[in-house]
Order: sequence, then structure tokens, then C-alpha cells
Amino acid sequence: MHDYVLSVAVYTENVVHIFEGLVGPLLQRLEHRLSDNERHLEQLREEKEQLKEELNKLHSPVKSR
Repeated sequence: MHDYVLSVAVYTENVVHIFEGLVGPLLQRLEHRLSDNERHLEQLREEKEQLKEELNKLHSPVKSR
């Protein structure tokens, strides 16, 4: 029984090690992509505000002298 428990423990440790090797880089890549997406979203929001300002200028009545 002791050998069986030891065998299961070693197997579990090896499986965890394999998953850490697979999941770690994937998680890092996803975090990097999230950061890129957040930066891009902020750029798009700024562009949206600039375009709204330009649109408002085009639609505002022109004052005559």
C-alpha cells in the first residue's frame, strides 16, 4: 500500500509539473495580450473623442460677422 501511495504521489507531482510548464507560458501570453488590448482600447477611446470633437465643429453653426 505504501508503494502505491508513493507512486500516486510521484505521478501527481509529475502531472502538476507538466501542467505548470504548459499553463505558465499560456497564462503569461494571455496577460500580455490583455495588456495590449487595454492599451489599444484606450487609443481607440481617445480617437473617438477626437472624432466627436471634429464632428461637432463641422455641425456647429458658423457665426457671421
